[in-house]
Amino acid sequence: MLHKIFFICLLTLSSLSLFATALPYTLKISEQDLQEKLSKKLPIKKQAAYISAKIYDSRVDLIEGSDQIGVFTHIDITVLGNIKGAGRAYAKGVITYDTEKKAFYLIKPNIVSLEIENIPPDLIPEIKKIAQLSLEKALQFSPFYLFNDQKTQEKMANSSLQSILVKDQTLLIKMSLL
Repeated sequence: MLHKIFFICLLTLSSLSLFATALPYTLKISEQDLQEKLSKKLPIKKQAAYISAKIYDSRVDLIEGSDQIGVFTHIDITVLGNIKGAGRAYAKGVITYDTEKKAFYLIKPNIVSLEIENIPPDLIPEIKKIAQLSLEKALQFSPFYLFNDQKTQEKMANSSLQSILVKDQTLLIKMSLL
């Protein structure tokens, strides 16, 4: 009798472990899907103190083997109302998940490079500083992906993020369904 109980317990435990490992959900978002979402939000125009900027023609850059997304973009800048310049910028950030909002955000954004022609070189560090603060503030409230409550698996995948990895131009987000 004791052997039967032990066998049933062992069978139950092994079934539960198989069930638990069968529950991860991997959300796959291609670089092209992210590019389409970004393109719908462009151009972006921002104004701060004595600087206005227009961001356009941006391109998503999934950073292979990491949990980061980068963006190459063109930028037009006007300083003090009459000094105009155009250039390029590259920024990247780390992906995080907010379980309450069922949303993915970029945190720790960093402007890696900023090149602007026709702007005095001594103004570039100040422009970069303002752009960095604006980027941090904007990304804090703008998820780049929201789970769809109409999709059963996405509705269930709300408890824990297991891993985020970029592989083969695709963002792989592994979630636990329980």
